Amino acid sequence: MTVTSTTSSCLCIFAHPDDEVFRCSGTLALLSRSGVRVWVLSFTSGQAGSCGAPPICKPEKLGDIRKEELRCSYKILGLEAPIILDYQDGALCDVRSDELEDIIEEYIHQMF
Repeated sequence: MTVTSTTSSCLCIFAHPDDEVFRCSGTLALLSRSGVRVWVLSFTSGQAGSCGAPPICKPEKLGDIRKEELRCSYKILGLEAPIILDYQDGALCDVRSDELEDIIEEYIHQMF
């Protein structure tokens, strides 16, 4: 992969942390190593996910754990600090689409 401009930027948008890991983290790391500034916006902290077996935390702490995992993994991947919004995991379908679109548009204007 060749990126010729060091001022290129990429904003990826996901519902919750770890979506990018399962889908495109390798590509995002390659972009970053090629000089592209890569941001990931997550609408939730993933607070409704599984705490694991055995559990790594109490359910009410899961969102905080997921945020910290995300920050650590982005440092390793060479990405910009994650943007984590406060929407409720599992309830994005209840949010008006124009509200979500406005948020995305706002971040695009801030970054590009």
